[in-house]
Amino acid sequence: GRPLDWMRVALPDGVIANAVVADAQNSSIVYVGAANELAVYRSTDAGTTWFKAPLPGAYIGAVTSLAYDAHNKIL
Repeated sequence: GRPLDWMRVALPDGVIANAVVADAQNSSIVYVGAANELAVYRSTDAGTTWFKAPLPGAYIGAVTSLAYDAHNKIL
């Protein structure tokens, strides 16, 4: 997509988004850092379904930022 193209994405139930990043090469791939739990969510179908990746329980807090390398597909 282009920098000013925005689309509404439905989040998983109960998730509050604190950080969002989309793949510049494939806008159907979206990552969300949760504000109310220690987890990152990934969607490959523009938010229709989500995969939850919980972060280690030794940490307390929320995901406050995300960085994504679209060339190497690394979050």
